[in-house]
Amino acid sequence: MTKTKTKRQAKPARKAKLKLHRKPAIAAAPNPDCPYRVGTLYASLFIEANRDYVSKGELIKRVAEMTGKSEKVVSFAYQVLKSKTHRSNKNRSTELTEGDKVKLIAIRK
Repeated sequence: MTKTKTKRQAKPARKAKLKLHRKPAIAAAPNPDCPYRVGTLYASLFIEANRDYVSKGELIKRVAEMTGKSEKVVSFAYQVLKSKTHRSNKNRSTELTEGDKVKLIAIRK
């Protein structure tokens, strides 16, 4: 008796899933002094921190509410923006402090 080989049928191809578009971070009106791309978390954070001296905790909380990001994410973004040497910052901004209040400023080249 000979065995008959049965051919495996190919599985139907999966349909590609559509990528959900992310909601852009809500940004204030474009600021000409802002060195970051409009609509990003960095831009939103910079614009808020550039307005006036404000406490760091209050700033992070306000930007987290405004953008819908967690305070942990916004806190990390703040650490990037205040550091001149961080590779994501590319020497674009730094931090000024006045007592316990902070302000971010753009670095002019």
